[in-house]
Amino acid sequence: MPSCELVGLPKSRHEGKCEGKGVRGVRIQSVSRKEVDQAHLYILNNIIDVIPYISEHVNEIKASHPRMSEQ
Repeated sequence: MPSCELVGLPKSRHEGKCEGKGVRGVRIQSVSRKEVDQAHLYILNNIIDVIPYISEHVNEIKASHPRMSEQ
């Protein structure tokens, strides 16, 4: 019922301003997949909830490859 008018409610002062093309001079920047993956890895490595899983993974790798260095 978009053509109906509401009774007893004031019109929004933003009506008509949120439609259309937008403002001039807006720049949209895209991020490469590599940057997204780096950001995701950074976040995962810095969340306390993930640390036990990382430690368990490192211990499993050490157990299955005892001659492998830390690097």
